Amino acid sequence: MKLLNNLPVKTAPQRLRFIRKSLRISQQKMADIMGISQGTLSQIENGKYDVSFESLTNLSKHHNINCNWVILGQEQVFRTDSTAAVKNIEQNIFDTSNVDELDLGQKIGIPLVKADAVAGYIKNYDESSFLETLELFKVPGFQNDSNHRIFQVEGHSMEPTLSTNDYLICEFCADKNEIQSGDVKVVVSEDAIVVKRVYLYEKDKSFYILKSDNPDFDSQIIEIAKINEIWHVRGRITTDFDKINKTSNADELQNMRQEVDDLKSKVALLMRLNDENIDKAE
Repeated sequence: MKLLNNLPVKTAPQRLRFIRKSLRISQQKMADIMGISQGTLSQIENGKYDVSFESLTNLSKHHNINCNWVILGQEQVFRTDSTAAVKNIEQNIFDTSNVDELDLGQKIGIPLVKADAVAGYIKNYDESSFLETLELFKVPGFQNDSNHRIFQVEGHSMEPTLSTNDYLICEFCADKNEIQSGDVKVVVSEDAIVVKRVYLYEKDKSFYILKSDNPDFDSQIIEIAKINEIWHVRGRITTDFDKINKTSNADELQNMRQEVDDLKSKVALLMRLNDENIDKAE
């Protein structure tokens, strides 16, 4: 089996995440192997903490990972000079197709995270056995792979932009530097899945501000280290045709009002010109 080829590996934190995702293990399991807490590993993967030599050694012993590759990006991922040995290790470790290739029983499509699956997704977002239980949908115009998700919108915090029960077609955000302030994102944290506009908190860049479009809802501040995933919103599926019709009718009414105002202005101008002509004739 092959290592993932769609995740960034430019930095040590990215390479650690690359290893974990390739191994298809949770943060908790990898943290146990490294002898650290899940929270510490989360901070390391987000570039907040440096990984210790002891933790790397534990990982290296358990999965034969090359520390030079993790820290410096040099040499091979595995501690061996034998190409045959590397292939053998890959075969043993990656005994099933990885999630990011979305084999899932040869089914092709985008996993759907419904409102009733939120709790399960938060707990098992990086577990292939759970992802395989999600329904898959082919969406025209999108890559139907596991770098994409469809999330169902809950609540009214993003109205009028989004409606409850809308479905958002999302692409995985592998690099937090890709986030533009004010963009709508799906944020998967340790406690919830929310759809918000994301802003970097200028007072402390280890936090994001999550804002709602609905003014009745307060903004939230979340520690970046507690975020498991961020997804770019690339498309929207809605069944709220009533709102569409209302918007259309409102636009139509506004156009009619504008036309009436224009007519009134033209009539007033004609009357003024007529009065001026009468005055001249007298």
